[in-house]
Amino acid sequence: MSVSRETDNFIRSYLRAISGWADRLHLFSARADCRLITKHIHDSLQLVEYIPPNSSVADVGSGNGLPGLALAAMRPDLRVTLIERSIKRCVFLEHVSRETNVEVEVLCQDATKVEGRFSVVVGKAVANVSGMLQLVGSIIRSGGMGLFFGSEQDVPDGVIAKRHENKIFNRGYIWEVKFDG
Repeated sequence: MSVSRETDNFIRSYLRAISGWADRLHLFSARADCRLITKHIHDSLQLVEYIPPNSSVADVGSGNGLPGLALAAMRPDLRVTLIERSIKRCVFLEHVSRETNVEVEVLCQDATKVEGRFSVVVGKAVANVSGMLQLVGSIIRSGGMGLFFGSEQDVPDGVIAKRHENKIFNRGYIWEVKFDG
């Protein structure tokens, strides 16, 4: 897969920054190597095309920093906040932000206790779409949207969600859910 110079630079600096942390904090599966982690970064970057310019973005359950750090690296117009409740992972996220030179805010608290409102909320490997909708409903602005990775079965009945193909892992979808009120 060919990538832009800035994407390649971010991937290299991210891989250097997570060295020594990934195993201790269980940031990826035990089988994850550089190729698989790079694939996770590309997977995260699929969201770029769906996020309006100058959006405030919350990455809920940031854990390994994806997709939030990748989005902030590729879209400097975004104001990205990484929300993570684990103190160890928050320390890690601050470290990676410094090492990759990607400006983000790290909030070390449960998403249900966050007081801010965001125009876009993203989540990857935190919960299924139904769980994410319950988790983030209070932090999305009216008129905002959620972008979540999941399967067809993850979207609850009665929820209107636009389905986008996941072009990287070729399984599951990216679900775009609008929040009107």
